[in-house]
Formats: sequence, structure tokens, C-alpha cells
Amino acid sequence: MKTSFYFVLWTVIYPLLGLIPSETVRNNGFLFALVAVFGISWLLRKAMPGVFAYEAAARRATYLEPVYRGDVGAFRRLVHRDALVESVSAAYFVLSTVYILITCFTDRADWFDLAVFGLLLWASASRAASLVKADRLVSGYPTPDNCAKVAEETYRYDYPAYRNAREHKPLAALMPPRPRAFGAFTVVSMIFAVLSVLCGGFYLFIAFGYGVSRFTLFSGAFSGMLVLYGLLAIYFGVRDIMGSRSRIVTE
Repeated sequence: MKTSFYFVLWTVIYPLLGLIPSETVRNNGFLFALVAVFGISWLLRKAMPGVFAYEAAARRATYLEPVYRGDVGAFRRLVHRDALVESVSAAYFVLSTVYILITCFTDRADWFDLAVFGLLLWASASRAASLVKADRLVSGYPTPDNCAKVAEETYRYDYPAYRNAREHKPLAALMPPRPRAFGAFTVVSMIFAVLSVLCGGFYLFIAFGYGVSRFTLFSGAFSGMLVLYGLLAIYFGVRDIMGSRSRIVTE
């Protein structure tokens, strides 16, 4: 599924866990929400393997086709966008970790959440650093060879295999068969993308209201965390809406 789907799913599941009459669930809501999101993702992939395979192939072609055609500008824009989004994500996890760390010393010690967010921060920061490095490479030295290098080393795509196949077949022939359910998948993705934009706007509204009421280190970290989360939700929602609309028009 698209990133906006998981944003909305998380936004729905996490508050609902607070309604469960279980102290264990309420005290470990983040863990249970994380397990629920990953569980739903696993079930969907098992239920619709063809749809996810087609989506993965389309994403691979999105990055490798510009490299094959020598369109350095298009590939550079993709890398720059990914570097920016991953940097904002890393900043979100920084503020989230700071917020949890403050609560550990001012309220109750939630060391498990702190450890999990610390790991997520490390993963996101590592990814952001890798993409920023790749962005600098293709921006400072915009050559086809550097684009191929980034596609292989940063995105982990097998570009030589793609190039060899592409030399003998048109792009459409490299795609797996389009699943019958992909049309419905596209419509559902658009619905969740719209919901993601609305959720992002809601988080920005909450962050503004919380930030102007009173400002402390605690409230500042909390407001900043909500702002970044809201911006990411809006960004992924808008991006997925545009992607879904283009597929509906062209298919």
C-alpha cells in the first residue's frame, strides 16, 4: 500500500487502543499499534501478492527508466525529493525522541518507547544521510554513471539487469501482468491519500493550538513533532493523490 495508507492506519489504530479496557494495552499502546500496522501490512501482502508485485515493479521502473534513458534531470529530482522527505522524517524522530526523553524525567519513565524511537531515529537518520550524500553526488556531478551508481548503491536496484532486459524489450514488456484488482487498489489508495491530507491538516491545527497556548521545552518538542508529522502526512497524501489520478487517466 501507499505511505498515506499507513499514516491513516496508524492515526486510527493508536487512539482506539486507549479504549480497550486493559492496562497492559494502554501502557504499551505504541507497541500494540506497531504490531497491528505491521500485521495488517503482512496480511494485505499475503492476500494481494500480484498487486504488490506490480506496484513494486512500477516503482523500480520509475527510478531506473530515467537512468536507462540518460535523463539525469528526472533522476536527480527523484533523489532530491527522497532526500528532503527522509530528512524531515529524521527530524520528526529527533523531536519525538526528545519529547519522550523529557517525559521520562518529568512524568513516568517510558523507556520502551524511548528505545523504539531511538532505533527508528537511527534508521531514519542513516537513510537520510545516505540519500543526502546521493543527492549531492548527482547534483554536483550530474552524469549517467553517477545516476547508475546511486540507483545501485543507495536504492539497491539491479540496474545492469534492468539495462540488459530493457535493451531487448519495451518498458511495458518488463512489467508483470496487471492484476484485475489493481484498479480497485488504486481507488482505495486515493481515498486514503485524501484522508492522509485531512489528518495532516488536523495535526497542524492541534500543533498550532497547543503551541500558542503556552510554550515550554516540553510543549515545543510536542508541537514540533506534530507539525512535522502533519507535513509528512499532507505531503504523502498529495503525492499519492497525484499518482493515483495519473494511473486512472492513463489506464
